[in-house]
Amino acid sequence: MDESGAAVDETVSAISSGLPEVAKDMRMLAALMEDSSGEKLIDATKKLCFAFSDLLNAAEPGTKEPRQNLLSAAGRVGDASRYLLNTIDEGDESQELLLALAKGVANSAAKLVVQAKQCSATVEEPQERETIIQAAAQAALSASELVACAKVVAPTIQNEKCRSELMGATRKVAQSVDGVLSSCNSSSADKGLKGDLQAAAREVSDALNRLLDQIRPVPRVSAHENLQEGAVDTILVATDKIMTSDDSSDMVKQARILAQATAQLIQAIKGEAEKTPDSELQRKLIAAAKVLAEATSKLVEAAKSCASNPQASGSQDLLRQAAVDLREATNMAAGGALQRKSLRRLESSAKNAAAAAAQCIASSQSAAAICDNPTTKDAMSSDCRAVADTIPKLVSAVKSSLQTSDESSQLTLIEATERFLTPSLSLVSTTKNASSFLVDPNASRHLSQCSQKLAVELVELRTALERMKADSGIAQPAKQLETAEYKVREAKEEVIAARKAAVRHELRPLPGDTPQNAIQRLTVSIRKVATCTEQLVDSVGNNDSGQGISAAQGMSSGLSDLIQASRAVAATSGDPMRVLTATEEVLERSSKLLKESGGLLSTPSITPEEKEKEVVPLGRGVQESLLKLQNSIPGQKEVEEAIQSISFTSLSMDRMGQRPRPTKNYGQLQNELQQLATEVDESGVEVVGALGNPQKLGQEAFAFGDKTKKLVERGSELASLHEEVQMREEILLTLKNMCIASSNLLVVAKAISSNPDAPGAKNQLNAAARAVSESLNQLIDACSSAAPGQKECENAVRRIQALKGLLENPSEPINNCSYFDCQQIVVEKSKLLGDSMTGIANHAKEGRLAEFGKSVNSSADAVCGLIESSAQAAYLLGASDPTSVAGRPGLVDIHSINQSAAAIKTACQTLHNSKVTQPQVLSSATLIAQHTSALCTACRTASERTNDPTTKRQFVQMAKEVANATTALVRDIKALDHEESAEKLENVSRATSSLTRSVNSLVQYSSQPEFSAVSAKISNKGRETQEPIVTAGRSVIQGSSFMLQAAKTLAVNPKDPPTWQQLAQHSKHVSDSIKRLVTALREKAPGQKECEMAVDRITELLNQLNQASLSAVSQNLVPRKENTLRGFVENAENSVRTAEEGVERLRHAGRSEAEQLGHEVSSMVSRMEALVANILGVSSNILQTKEQVNILERSKTVLESAHQFIMAAKETGGNPKAISLHQELDLSAQCFQEGLDDLKSSLERISSGAGGFVGSITESIAASMVKLDQQKRSFSPSGGNEGYVDFQTRMVNSAKEIAKLSQDMVSKSTVDPTQLPALSSDVSRLYIQLANDARGAVATTISHENGVRIRCGVQELGRALIDLVRCGGSVQFSPNDAFAQRDLSDANRGVSEKVSEILAALQAGSRGTQACINAASTVSGIIGDLDTTIMFATAGTLHAEGDETFADHRENIIRTAKALVEDTKTLVAGAASTQEQLALAANSAVSTIVQLSEAVKFGAASLGSNNPESQVMLINAVRDVAGALYDLIHSTKSAAGKPTSHPSMLQLKESAKDSLLLEGRRRWRLRMRVGSLVHQTRMKKS
Repeated sequence: MDESGAAVDETVSAISSGLPEVAKDMRMLAALMEDSSGEKLIDATKKLCFAFSDLLNAAEPGTKEPRQNLLSAAGRVGDASRYLLNTIDEGDESQELLLALAKGVANSAAKLVVQAKQCSATVEEPQERETIIQAAAQAALSASELVACAKVVAPTIQNEKCRSELMGATRKVAQSVDGVLSSCNSSSADKGLKGDLQAAAREVSDALNRLLDQIRPVPRVSAHENLQEGAVDTILVATDKIMTSDDSSDMVKQARILAQATAQLIQAIKGEAEKTPDSELQRKLIAAAKVLAEATSKLVEAAKSCASNPQASGSQDLLRQAAVDLREATNMAAGGALQRKSLRRLESSAKNAAAAAAQCIASSQSAAAICDNPTTKDAMSSDCRAVADTIPKLVSAVKSSLQTSDESSQLTLIEATERFLTPSLSLVSTTKNASSFLVDPNASRHLSQCSQKLAVELVELRTALERMKADSGIAQPAKQLETAEYKVREAKEEVIAARKAAVRHELRPLPGDTPQNAIQRLTVSIRKVATCTEQLVDSVGNNDSGQGISAAQGMSSGLSDLIQASRAVAATSGDPMRVLTATEEVLERSSKLLKESGGLLSTPSITPEEKEKEVVPLGRGVQESLLKLQNSIPGQKEVEEAIQSISFTSLSMDRMGQRPRPTKNYGQLQNELQQLATEVDESGVEVVGALGNPQKLGQEAFAFGDKTKKLVERGSELASLHEEVQMREEILLTLKNMCIASSNLLVVAKAISSNPDAPGAKNQLNAAARAVSESLNQLIDACSSAAPGQKECENAVRRIQALKGLLENPSEPINNCSYFDCQQIVVEKSKLLGDSMTGIANHAKEGRLAEFGKSVNSSADAVCGLIESSAQAAYLLGASDPTSVAGRPGLVDIHSINQSAAAIKTACQTLHNSKVTQPQVLSSATLIAQHTSALCTACRTASERTNDPTTKRQFVQMAKEVANATTALVRDIKALDHEESAEKLENVSRATSSLTRSVNSLVQYSSQPEFSAVSAKISNKGRETQEPIVTAGRSVIQGSSFMLQAAKTLAVNPKDPPTWQQLAQHSKHVSDSIKRLVTALREKAPGQKECEMAVDRITELLNQLNQASLSAVSQNLVPRKENTLRGFVENAENSVRTAEEGVERLRHAGRSEAEQLGHEVSSMVSRMEALVANILGVSSNILQTKEQVNILERSKTVLESAHQFIMAAKETGGNPKAISLHQELDLSAQCFQEGLDDLKSSLERISSGAGGFVGSITESIAASMVKLDQQKRSFSPSGGNEGYVDFQTRMVNSAKEIAKLSQDMVSKSTVDPTQLPALSSDVSRLYIQLANDARGAVATTISHENGVRIRCGVQELGRALIDLVRCGGSVQFSPNDAFAQRDLSDANRGVSEKVSEILAALQAGSRGTQACINAASTVSGIIGDLDTTIMFATAGTLHAEGDETFADHRENIIRTAKALVEDTKTLVAGAASTQEQLALAANSAVSTIVQLSEAVKFGAASLGSNNPESQVMLINAVRDVAGALYDLIHSTKSAAGKPTSHPSMLQLKESAKDSLLLEGRRRWRLRMRVGSLVHQTRMKKS
């Protein structure tokens, strides 16, 4: 029982936040129970609440009650917990057994206490007698604590932390028993009593062992399987050590261990084969054992070679390769053992993560009551609901896996884990941000700790998930898809049950189901199933089993969500049968598709064309059923009917010749057309405004479709009056474009009505409405015969009025412009508008109506650009408010993709028209080329940003499809341009259809929520900040519209003075509005106000520190008692840590993200406030005045540098173009970081003295683990100039140093435990550096699998280091505790194993680099050998063996020299290639230089010892070549993986030029010398 104030506060906060959630859940569960079970559950819950109340009363700091009362209260909590779980049938008989065993320990301890008292009675020395009594009392108290702890943790003994607590209590009992024995043996001389005491102690030990056997988790595998897993673990560790070692003796030692382990594994596999009745399985097991035996034999031979020749790098390479082969054979032979181990780890991680998530949710909901930021509170509540929805499925999947462990349950567990991870990561981020808005510091710390704990558990869960996926990746596609199809058939029963309930009118919505929420969930599910269906069809056609399995699992998951959502829609709508029937059809067709796809993927004999022919209709059937389900959503049917009506009306224009001639004249039809155009425009606005009400949306969509139909009819009649064919075709074309725009508006409205929170929804809808206005303008232009200038003014007014929606509640980004870009655009557009206004007046006065029309169009363009930038600036300004929740960028820019897709579709519609003109064809083709290029660029960017291989591959594939479709379309257009025919028109039509399908697929895939950006949630205060800009923008729209209306009148009557007066007034109104807008943009720059407030607040905090410093110097600093010194230090270290995390974010915001500046500055100030409060507490509880002043001075340095940092950020203001100020910002950030480092070192020194180093160091390690898991998509390591090799080199050094320090901790634990805090601090510092470098290594490695391996390895090392530091803390406080010493030794062993795994992963990712290192070593040996040969030649002792002449070696030397030049070129090129290619190039170059050196040595020897000068000259030539190659290999190693612009790559190019030139010269010099030597030899012989 820890009496630390911080620990008590944390525990109380956890109880107070978690208990209300338990009560709420139990109340809901009781309401669903029948008979009297609900009442029993409520009664059990009440008892639990009363028990916790008694526990809190007993634990109150000021209470005078004995400790036994606290233990009794804790025991009652355990009893109440067990009773509650038994009430809901979650109890377990093992709990009763555990309690019985704990009580057995207590009874045995009681007998020991009696024996000890009897011994004490025989002792005459009072002090010794008192020592025995105290030891006996401690034993009794430890036994009581054990029983109390067992009662509390028995219901949750499967939890690792609960087991750890109980095992700690057993350890205390064992220590107290040792204390009793020691005191009695040294004091009592009665051998009989001592014997009885020893017997009682043995009885206690036996009882403890029985209890420990019950505490330890029971393995779900047989001893035979455990033997397999033990051998596999040994093989994995030993192979890692061989692959990372450079010591031949150590490698041979590990090979010996490997041979023993593989022998055990082979025997286990053979034993399993003998027992199995399945002959096929028996054959596979025997074959696996044979493969493993062969790999072992090769390993033994390689080890013998390495042992006989330890200095040869080639022997080491052979042994490493043999170890790799053996590892692969082990994975194949013992796949089941590996998979079982991964499964158990995933189950354990899932349980721990679910528990941490539940605790975080409870803490969040408790903290919501004291959160002073409503926007953050709403975001936290939303994330809590999202996570809470996934926890039951995860827990259910874990239970199912524990019970069956078949492949279906494993897939269900994997799927549930993936669904749990995404919202949980969001909850971690939200709660971390919310902790700074809590007014209660204890609640804030508890929420922060819960968030951190959840983040760490998610790291472990994700690592376990990826290991499980890697180990279970051997499953057959047919089996995987069969499992997915079986789950779909199971889910169909739920729909049937819901349909029966609907027939009986008993279908009720579940808690939390609302019409809008249900529709939104159903729409998201439909989109996900549609995307996965398309991927599954493509994968079957391409015979891609991996993608097919992934798509099938995603489809199964999406259908599960679809069923729940469709039930909710049916329960909240008036026509449930329609939705449920459509859902049943979706499931039926999806089941058939999955079944057939599994068979096709498992049948390689069927050609891809046949597979595609069979699977495409099935996929189309699923898509059609999904569309039918979409249309069954309330309000969707009416919208769909309106869309169909518009499409039918558009098609009816082709039958215009069959209509009778209109009775009205051209002028009448023109007036009606203009009136209808206005009505359609207004009706479109009504459609946009009805999105929140599905029923109203259906009505407005019907009205919009009806008015559009009338407009088309009038336009067709007007076109029929034109005698000129070209004019008639132009009007019909604009009518069709208007129908397309109108239909697109309804399509967008239909999609957004069912998913209003979709990213970019508002912008997409506004763009669709503006497209309708633009198409109406084009129609009016084509049909109007009014006076010049009239239609331009009307069109301009419509365009401007269509912008009103942008300023209605700006809550989404309009484009990618920064705030300062918007400011600049507004100024530029203001100038353009001023010039246009002047032009309007001048041209109207002079009667130049053509120029007048151009000025009107120019003014409309200026106003549109000005309003768009104003809306974007307003969004950024609202998002920058600290009370708003900041958004985050997405993987793709969905707004740009939608814009490009809309432009492509419009151009394709134009090309579809059989009467399209040649200029329109060229214009449409150009537009398509531009926008398809933009789409391909977006796909490439997305594939580069993501680390998921499936997503990367999908984006690349979609980009290829779009590019291929575009190429085909351009080819057909060119063919049509050369010769127009019906066949070529049909080819163009097919090509446009293909392109449209590809683009639609891309848009659908990109629209998934996980890819899209998340817009900021603007708070009420943020909206108030937006108001000046929004108001000025609206005023500009109103004034410019009135101004253009007046200009329209002037165009007809330029001599009317009142109209001129109106024009002047409206122009002035526009000018004044623009001035207000520009002023608001300049004065309301994001983050400026927050920076000023932050500077003032930091000044106040500095004054507080100055006052405290003066008090410390005068020794009048009053100690603060609201916390202990340890608690203050831990809180201060946490504040420093969070401040360090914010340094880079604030610097980045100050450089280029003005909208984030306010958030980061406010967050930094809140951290500084918490830091100062805790520093004052730390300094006031330190006894030495010098130490007080030191910590206060360092804190003042931090605040002063923070002041300078914020001032620099205020000056830059987030403006990326203020480059001259960025250097000062970077410098101030660096100074601030250095100040934090100094303060942190002081706090660590104080922490080690206060006994709090464990908590602070483990939190630092955990934070680094979490940061590594939050890998940024756009990670740019160290300015982008470092490659994988740089990160690898530093990581290897850090990992080896960590292993060394870990071993030092074990050695110092017995000699000088006081050094453990310093060693732990050094370990933490190195791990933080290792984790940071790991992020760079993961981002720069070519292999995704290797990146995952590195990340998982570093995170697992973090877990091991946390255990190491905790064990070190236990040893420091109990240096003589043998259990603690053993735990520390075990933790060190775990650290060593994880370091080996990291080194192996790093080496696996740099085969080429390692080959260069080995090659350089080999070349260095060659150079040394050549130097030795030169010594022999100089001494005249270099002789040839046999009767040889130099001519025998001449051709071989020249040929090898030429090959070396080619190998050198390949080596240089390998620096920019893959690691595999670089390894091949390095090995080839080394092999060639070895051959060349041997050839030259034999050639020199053939010259004879009587010609030493020629021998030395020849050997020196090849030595120079080897030296140049040695330098080139080093340059290649340094440049490997670097970008072409990196200095190392440039240095390599220069080195390569010199090297190639040198080798060329050497080669020709060699030829000349060879010729000369041959001539000399012949002369001597003659």
